[in-house]
Amino acid sequence: MAFNIQGLGKIGNQSRRGKSAQFYSYRTTDTLATITANNYFLPVADQLEVGDVIEIQHVADINALPASITGSNKVVIGAKIPGFILAVSTDDVVVLTTKIDDVSTASFSEITVNVAGTISGITAVLGGAIATANDAITFTIGGVAVTNGNITVTQAGSGPGSVFTSTPTAANVLAVGNALRAATNGASDNTVPLYVIYKVTL
Repeated sequence: MAFNIQGLGKIGNQSRRGKSAQFYSYRTTDTLATITANNYFLPVADQLEVGDVIEIQHVADINALPASITGSNKVVIGAKIPGFILAVSTDDVVVLTTKIDDVSTASFSEITVNVAGTISGITAVLGGAIATANDAITFTIGGVAVTNGNITVTQAGSGPGSVFTSTPTAANVLAVGNALRAATNGASDNTVPLYVIYKVTL
């Protein structure tokens, strides 16, 4: 299903938004897998910041009084960029983010990993429209290619917030201190940033 704003409520004082984590409650019939999919909270992205915590109550019927609670989870906003937002489970997932300043110029962005875990998903989000050709985005850990990690950023219909994903299947295990690199072949035109979000399962 889709996000239902009727289920979202603030917990406590929100006056320090952006400077400290804010807390929300959310009642829904959706599963945790649905809630942690890309852009689930996009309709209220302007209200949320990275690090905000959302207490989830799963119910059989959101309008029922009294509510029948079928389960609960806690998620945190792990990534937020223009046109994109991602919530992850606080139990076993962290998010690493980086940015290629210009996807249309052959270049890379590399981060030194500060967690140990397995890359379970990679998301690339365009900051604008590209033209002429697609860009090939490759990923390596310590110089070793991530199996099935590559992403093709297509120019047809591209624009701010265009999302592209991959699901690595091997050579995707991270250790603290690893160099995690995202590289573009720069085949497209237009100076456009590409935001890269790694979902890491601990």
